[in-house]
Amino acid sequence: MRILLLMLCLGNGLVAAEQQQVPLKFVSSHFAGISELVEQDGKTVPQGLGVDIVNKIAQMLAVKIDIEILPFKRALISMENKKYDAIFGVYKKAHREQYLDFIEVVFFVDSYLFYGNAASELHWDGKMSHFPQNAKLGWITGWSYFNELYAMKDQLNKIQVNNLESTLRMLHKGRLDLAVGPIRDINPLISKLGLESGLKLLSAGHGETGNYIAFAKGNKMALQLKVRDALIEILKMPWYQQRLRHYQLDSAY
Repeated sequence: MRILLLMLCLGNGLVAAEQQQVPLKFVSSHFAGISELVEQDGKTVPQGLGVDIVNKIAQMLAVKIDIEILPFKRALISMENKKYDAIFGVYKKAHREQYLDFIEVVFFVDSYLFYGNAASELHWDGKMSHFPQNAKLGWITGWSYFNELYAMKDQLNKIQVNNLESTLRMLHKGRLDLAVGPIRDINPLISKLGLESGLKLLSAGHGETGNYIAFAKGNKMALQLKVRDALIEILKMPWYQQRLRHYQLDSAY
């Protein structure tokens, strides 16, 4: 009898150990509105649409997911070396598909927006073929712009700037005619800087690019399908639209 009880106890212990989940490890980088680190109750925590979606997926699939935010290049190298299970908030590129399995569903479509000063008399119909080439455009050092804009960069009146915040402040003061940036970067920053009333949208929907969740190549194939199905369900929820509005990713000013 004692031996039987001992075997039962050991068996239950093994089952409990098997049921104890090892957390999945997801990584992202500092993408405004998608995944960034903020101070909350004295702690640094990840926040953004992508973070909320990953946490929602974890809830729906009854799994635990730990999220880490790293510099972008380091995050990609970590995925190449399979130090994390998945990365989120990334664009789909051919060379990245060599070491990443992209979930087929996009969780957010990014696009470039052009803003002008609210008091500006600049006239433009928003078509790149009619781009006002004499207009002073803030051009951020090191940024990769969408192909159509980049192809005409040598014909533009570019003003070199260090970052998007400097660009928006210069536009607000009338030192630039145009600022351009991805919606996930430019809209949250305009709101953060309190510049909504001083700027106006001139053109939208350029260079549309999907934001993806991608697993390390060949990693957890069954889970990838479950994540895809959960994401499809999430995108249909009113909750998703509410999160877009919360992070100023649903519209322009």
